[in-house]
Amino acid sequence: MICRVMSQKTSTICCLMFLIWVLSPCAVVARDDAQSVTNAKRSLSQSTIGTKQFPWYSEETDDAAFVPFPKERESASPCEKGSFGSTLAQISYWMMFGIGLIVLVIILVLAWYVIYRNSDLFRKLWKKEEYKEHKRRIETLPEEARDVFDDLVGAARRAFEAGEYRTALIYYFSYQLVWIDTHELIRMYKGKTNHEYARELKLATEVLGYYEESMSLFESVYYGNHPITRLRFLGIWEDRQKFSLAVKMEKQRRDEIKQRRSYSSSLAAHRDNLMLTVDLLESRRRHVEGCELND
Repeated sequence: MICRVMSQKTSTICCLMFLIWVLSPCAVVARDDAQSVTNAKRSLSQSTIGTKQFPWYSEETDDAAFVPFPKERESASPCEKGSFGSTLAQISYWMMFGIGLIVLVIILVLAWYVIYRNSDLFRKLWKKEEYKEHKRRIETLPEEARDVFDDLVGAARRAFEAGEYRTALIYYFSYQLVWIDTHELIRMYKGKTNHEYARELKLATEVLGYYEESMSLFESVYYGNHPITRLRFLGIWEDRQKFSLAVKMEKQRRDEIKQRRSYSSSLAAHRDNLMLTVDLLESRRRHVEGCELND
């Protein structure tokens, strides 16, 4: 009996020693792992290497942290990059810019002064065609009317009221020529006669009637040196508004004719293009039919 009890105790002790021998390495490994983690945490917290070379480590959560991609830095301006070289170069640049601006302003002021002081130059530069037309008409008028070219009707009225009927007739007939030329019913040139202007007006019968009446009286007085009375001048002077309106109506009529002719020409051109297209299509159709028959 005693031997049996001793035998059981011995067996129990042997089993316990075997279990201790098997589990001891795992305990050592676990203890070593825990010690390693503790040492790593201590190293990361006590040194700056962990925050610089390992930005993905968070001390607060003791875990990996989100690290966003770094934003690209915008390119620096020329001044930041130092493209001007130095502060002296920048100052020189702005000085040159300021000097150039001042020179430009001076040039513009001088140009305005020259144009303002010289009206003829202004007309030649900005109203060249109008100046040429103005000059062309003045050269064809009698010398007495050239000085009052800008207000021929007013000059004629003042001369009439002063009893200078010959002078009034010269001014008024000159006005008639300029008015007709302005509306492109005639073309005034130095050396052309009054009868040549009358031939140019043969299609404008109403205007031609007023013009021939004034022309006959003007040539009788100006070239023939015949006297003129107040009543004879009033005969043409009182019709000045009718004459002016007749010229405007004739100009409008001719413009409408030109417009209709232009429209007709455009229609004719479209018609010709359409006929050509039809001919080409017909030629193409015949060519296709011929090829089908040959096949």
